[in-house]
Amino acid sequence: MKRRSFVLVGATLLFALSIAVFQVTAAFAAPAAKYPSKGIEIIVGFDPGSGSDTTTRAFMPFVSKILGQPITIINQPGAGGVLGWNATAKVKADGYTLGYSPMPSIFNLAAMAKVNYDPMKDFAWLGEICLDPVALAVKADGPYKTLDEFIAAAKKEPGKVTIGATGKGSIDYTIGMGIENDKKVKFNIVNFDGTPQGITAVLGDNLSAMGMNGSTSLPYVKAGQLKVLAVGGDKPFPSLPGVPTFKSQGVNLFAQGVYRGFMVPKGVPADIYKTLVAAVKTASDDPEWKAQAEKMGLPLLYVSPEEVAKLAQQLNDTAKKYLGK
Repeated sequence: MKRRSFVLVGATLLFALSIAVFQVTAAFAAPAAKYPSKGIEIIVGFDPGSGSDTTTRAFMPFVSKILGQPITIINQPGAGGVLGWNATAKVKADGYTLGYSPMPSIFNLAAMAKVNYDPMKDFAWLGEICLDPVALAVKADGPYKTLDEFIAAAKKEPGKVTIGATGKGSIDYTIGMGIENDKKVKFNIVNFDGTPQGITAVLGDNLSAMGMNGSTSLPYVKAGQLKVLAVGGDKPFPSLPGVPTFKSQGVNLFAQGVYRGFMVPKGVPADIYKTLVAAVKTASDDPEWKAQAEKMGLPLLYVSPEEVAKLAQQLNDTAKKYLGK
């Protein structure tokens, strides 16, 4: 009787073991879930309300629609974008965390300070979607009506006229630095965590001017709060009619605007990377996105990852030349 019980127990254990082996084998044999099978995050190294943030928030729903998964914006502001780029470089390269890649800012900071990422080695570009010109804005009812007046004031009292920026090496920072180099004047460049804080300082008469992008200035210009003295680029910015370019006023900046786009850390599987690149390209062609971008004053310009790589090398070299440590 005992021997029969032993045989039954052994048979039961053998059967259970066979089931377990089958389940493990089946699990390994099952195809991986199609990407993306869950929500995606994108790290933006700038404050909510900044041009970087608003552009990303406006564009990502169109990418989300294509991928069939929600995309959550994660703001990690600080050090002109460095904190966000550091974080992006360190995330798992599985396609579920993207990064925001404004150029040339990402290279400017790397040229000027010690950072924990290499912009030419640690990221893979997904494409750029617009080129937003730089802008220098003052309080609408303040003392400065033209760029010439602003520069003249800096010549008269070196270091007293203040310009706000979002960190040393940021695109905003290069505006004041560029005018200094070109016109041999001296400003007091004050760094803020984000553009909204700088604008608040201008409106509160605590800052002479704030560097920003053209699209960021639009709501404040329309509200009669800010006046833009000049914009970057070879021709006027259509969304700011009547505002002359820096070039037309005899000021040559080495950075005329910011390319806004997206990236992933190096190492994302090729099939997932291709899916993301295709999603960004398709979203950039969406008529609804183009209509929304026009309302926001965003000058659209799609740049493919291959062309971005060439542009990145050019901007990296330029940043080292003008801003190198």
